[in-house]
Amino acid sequence: MRQCVETNRKLPPQLRRNPIGKCIYFATKRIYKCLNIIPAPYKTKYFVNGYPVILIHNPKCGGTSLKTILGNSGTTHSMPRHVMRESKWLRTYSIVAARDPFDRFVSGYSFFVNGPYKGSLYNHYGDALKKMDAFTFFEFIKQHPENLGHQVDWATFPSSQKPQADLILKTELSEFWWETLKDHGITTSQNNLPKKNSSRKSGYSDADVLKISNSELKKLKSMVAEYYRRDYEFFGYPFPKT
Repeated sequence: MRQCVETNRKLPPQLRRNPIGKCIYFATKRIYKCLNIIPAPYKTKYFVNGYPVILIHNPKCGGTSLKTILGNSGTTHSMPRHVMRESKWLRTYSIVAARDPFDRFVSGYSFFVNGPYKGSLYNHYGDALKKMDAFTFFEFIKQHPENLGHQVDWATFPSSQKPQADLILKTELSEFWWETLKDHGITTSQNNLPKKNSSRKSGYSDADVLKISNSELKKLKSMVAEYYRRDYEFFGYPFPKT
């Protein structure tokens, strides 16, 4: 119940997430586990060694493009431990993509704040979402783990038999995703990666996107790196030098 009473005091009241609403959100996801059914957006038409292939959509890691390749319909950013029983997890072939944590953070800021996004966060917070500076966004997004939480939560499962997804792709190697899928027994009709839901404009530096100075960028990188330390370690990304 701790997460139901905590709130981020570093944020102004209008940007704080209702902790009860947060608990309700995650509780509704557990309905799938109770009913022992896989969320429809997880499902693909493919099989590996007789196991149905599922796609776990880690936000801002090229998941929309992967959905196009694998033919998924619908969208969910649900973490597998919330929606699946271990028995179901063990009888599926799971795919997830990961990304350098700071690049992912920048992409998230570009998408939610700079871009035309008008989804659930905008519906709740309105124009205050679009007016956030990068440091405020960093504190803000901590209360919304389903939108930009730790990537290990999408790539792992509390199971001693299969503690992580069967195939973890890297966004930085997305040009080879089709070949990688084929090497793992998944041959799709799409042999090139479509650019879907891209947030970043080419030619813009991180400081440009985040609208901060280079000295502020260095400080923010350090803060983001410490917060996402588990992701750097788990996925093998080099920890930023400070």
